[in-house]
This record gives sequence, C-alpha cells and structure tokens, in this order.
Amino acid sequence: MKKLFLFLLPFLLTGCVSYQELGNIEIVENFGIDYQENTFYLTLTTVEKKEDKIERKTKEAKGESIQDALENIKVQEHKKLYFAHLDLLLLTPKVIEEKQKDVLNFFLENTESRNDFQMALTPSLDFLKENTEIELKELLTITQTDLGTTKTIHFEEYLKNILEENLNYLPILKKEETLTASSISFIQKNKIIETLTEEETILYNLLTSTLQNANIQNTQCNDFLVNTTFKNSKINLTIDLTTRNSSPNFQQELTESLYQLIEKYQQKGIDLLNIQKIIATTSPKYYEKQKNTLFQKERIKIQVKERTNQKTERNFMDDEKE
Repeated sequence: MKKLFLFLLPFLLTGCVSYQELGNIEIVENFGIDYQENTFYLTLTTVEKKEDKIERKTKEAKGESIQDALENIKVQEHKKLYFAHLDLLLLTPKVIEEKQKDVLNFFLENTESRNDFQMALTPSLDFLKENTEIELKELLTITQTDLGTTKTIHFEEYLKNILEENLNYLPILKKEETLTASSISFIQKNKIIETLTEEETILYNLLTSTLQNANIQNTQCNDFLVNTTFKNSKINLTIDLTTRNSSPNFQQELTESLYQLIEKYQQKGIDLLNIQKIIATTSPKYYEKQKNTLFQKERIKIQVKERTNQKTERNFMDDEKE
C-alpha cells in the first residue's frame, strides 16, 4: 500500500493522471527479459489497486522487440503498464550476450521510466512466474548489507560503467531449492567474463568499500573503512574493520586472501581495484613499463587494522620491503 500511495501522490498533486485513468494502470514492479531464437520473452510482476486491496499479478509476453511484446500485453488486457516505480530489471545471460544494447536503449528512450531501479542476472525467469510475494529488491539489498555475498547495482551505475569502460557486474538471482541472491558476474561489453564465488564476492565488496557486515575467515566483521592509493610506485591498500572472536592469524590470513584474489583476477585482465586507469593517467611511463606486473604481490602494500569488540586494536602489515 505504501508503494501505491507513493505512486499515486505525485499524480494527484500535479493532475497528470485523472482519477478514472488510475484504474487502467498497472505498476511494473519486476521486469524479466529473456531472448531466444530471435524473440524477446518478457515476464513481469505488476501491482494493481483492486477496491481497497493491492493485487500482484504475473504477466508473460513475447515479441520481435521489447516494445512489441509489451504492446501485446496492452492489447490483451487494455491496461497501461507503468515503469516509473520499477524495482528490479532481471536479464538472462542470452540477453547480455545478444541484446544488451536493445535493453539499454528501451529504458533510455522510455520517458516514463526512472533509471534508479536495480539490475540482476538470472539463469531463468521461471521463479517470476510463480507470483511470489518475496520482495526481490529487498532480497538483494539485505543479502549485501547483512552477508556481503552479493553486490547490488542500479541501472544508472551500470550504464555509467559501460560509458567509462569501468569494471561492470551484475548480482545473481537464482532458484534451486530456495530463491537466493548469491555472488556476482563480471561483464565486459556484452560478455559475462567471470563469476565470483560467495567468498570472493565478500572480499570484492571489501575492496570496493561496499561491505557492511560479513563473515570473513570464520570471523564476524563490520565497520569497514577502506582506502586505496598509488604512491611511490606501489598500490597501497589500508583496511580498518571491527571483528568479534577472531583468530590470532586473522589479519595475516585476510591479507594473503586479498593478495591472491587481486592477482588471480589481474591475470584474467580484471582490475578489481579499478585503479589501473588512474595509474595510467598519473604515471604513464611507470604504467607502460609495469602494466603486465602491476598487481603482483611485491607491487601492492596491504595493511589491515583490526578493532576487536573489546575495543583493543591489533595491526598487521606485511613486512616486505618497499
């Protein structure tokens, strides 16, 4: 009801939509897109006011384009689909690989759509057809904030990453026994190039300062502060965090795990720190000389500062020489 009220309020105040027209509108909450054999397959969950109740429905359509498929729904049901309060856009790998540009253009050209909705990758849209009451956007958000095993992204950020050629990604929603938000996939142009494990996703969230709570090395951690700089021909990474009941080797094990993660994906051409372009701009000669070994262990300095819940502090810095 709160969502519907927030949706109706601006129209009632501005007079953009008459009272009679409100009965012909269904709010699109989740929008799933698949692409198979030259055809778009859409699965949508919508919200509609029925007397004093909010009714959720699942709709399916197909067409040669996204717009054609949506028109088929409109013709069949005589309802206007409204995208201004879209929560989540779900794409299958086939859409990313073959029709990502069409999807992006659809939303950029849709004047009724705001671009602050979340995005996710899914192997199948079948779970949307079950008309579940689970709030998918909330599932993604809570999984990131409480566990750190996924990483949310909004349409505007995803588009910005494409335009600026930054490392791009999508969180993964899938249903096996239960519906879960688990890990992320990296995307380069229109290709899914790598999928992280849950443990790697936690560390990636840590590196990108988006981790709030997580279990790392069997230790509950929170209150993260991360700073990444490039100075004296080294990448310097400083991490502050609070732990509960950590082992004596926690800081050393975490540091080694971060080294391994950074180097593993650098060998695959993936800059987890998003710092490569900064180095190329600020130190072009150094970058040209060292770009193939930029993320080797001897060129990175990682410092972990641990605050325990007893307010004591332990520090660990790898003791390799500058």
